[in-house]
Amino acid sequence: MHKLVLVTPDLQEPYEDRRSVDAVLKFASDHKWDHWIDLGDRLDFDFISRFSYGIPRLVAEKSFQRQYDYSNKSLDRWVQAVRCKNKKAKISQIEGNHDARVEHYIDKTPESEGILEVPTQLHLKERKIDWIPFATKGKTLRLGKATFLHGLYANEYHAKKHVLRYMTSVFYGHVHDLQSYSLVKQSKHTPIVGQSLGCLCDLEQEWMKGRPHNWQQGFGVFWFEPGGHFSYYVIRIINHKFRCPWGKAYSG
Repeated sequence: MHKLVLVTPDLQEPYEDRRSVDAVLKFASDHKWDHWIDLGDRLDFDFISRFSYGIPRLVAEKSFQRQYDYSNKSLDRWVQAVRCKNKKAKISQIEGNHDARVEHYIDKTPESEGILEVPTQLHLKERKIDWIPFATKGKTLRLGKATFLHGLYANEYHAKKHVLRYMTSVFYGHVHDLQSYSLVKQSKHTPIVGQSLGCLCDLEQEWMKGRPHNWQQGFGVFWFEPGGHFSYYVIRIINHKFRCPWGKAYSG
């Protein structure tokens, strides 16, 4: 029996694209998932970023409490949608570099250890969500013959670089664009694939100041066979709309 897996990239809450997210949640609610993998950077933590340090205007009215209150409400919606038709659907949350900003903050304020961590504040254990500490410990999620991680490289040919470094099929977020690369090894019938899955955050962030970029919204749907082989679809979201692999249109 195959497994149906939903894979979502970079929300960067509270700067997610709410209309596009609404469309994905409608899609998620319509299907019976075995597993949902969030590729990381679920939270943004811009107010503790080094880019905001010493600039009060950038951190005004922002706090850990507001960030976590917002993300807990959002996570409730996601869990409800993913487990709508399968209450036992597995959920894995990968740690991205933005999520890890709180760990860097704790390094400087050790008295906050045990209080501010993402798994604690998002109640992942109570929600039966696995935490994959990629950004701080390099842990990845292996499912069948695919490896899922947040992402390391952001150069022009990042999909190729991920494949050559991990030497396995790799799926990731981090770079906010859609790029793929395949490597066929001698005597192997199945290519190794590297694929970035875009993002679900707002494509016009204030800090970008209107500069051009190559960000694209999207997510992935995977079917895993018993032997670990898989098929996957990258679903692009354009103007808060997309059409799923079997034809139904969704919009937010």
